[in-house]
Amino acid sequence: MAGTPSRVAARLAVFEISDGLVAPTYFQVEGLKALERAESLTRTETTDFASGGNHESWVMERTRTLKLTGTRQKATGQKLVEVAADSFAAASQRAYRLSFPLLPGESVPEKWTFLASAVLSAGGGATNDIDKWDVDLEIAGAITKTPGS
Repeated sequence: MAGTPSRVAARLAVFEISDGLVAPTYFQVEGLKALERAESLTRTETTDFASGGNHESWVMERTRTLKLTGTRQKATGQKLVEVAADSFAAASQRAYRLSFPLLPGESVPEKWTFLASAVLSAGGGATNDIDKWDVDLEIAGAITKTPGS
């Protein structure tokens, strides 16, 4: 049906981390089972006598986070995230890239590139589980969004 939004499987998204070099190489972060985006806002109130009793405000800051959930693979992408999570100051921020699945008619996927700091959650599991691997990323600065085509 024309005009129906295209649906794509989340599992087709590709999440990558930079090796941190001047001319970076990106490595896929392996073993992911879920990727969740969240955003919170910091507002400043702009309500005054002319607001007619209605609340008014401006967004002054956006905090964006990504939570990656998966299983421990100990491959290059996960190891780079773990190194970044153990780092301080400028070294604690790495460039990440998220490529979305292709939509019908696209030959190039939409991509987001951004800097973020990582907090690695402890792994674990029960007797018959594969070791968990979870990381929370807090995005620093703007996200560069390259539309698909």
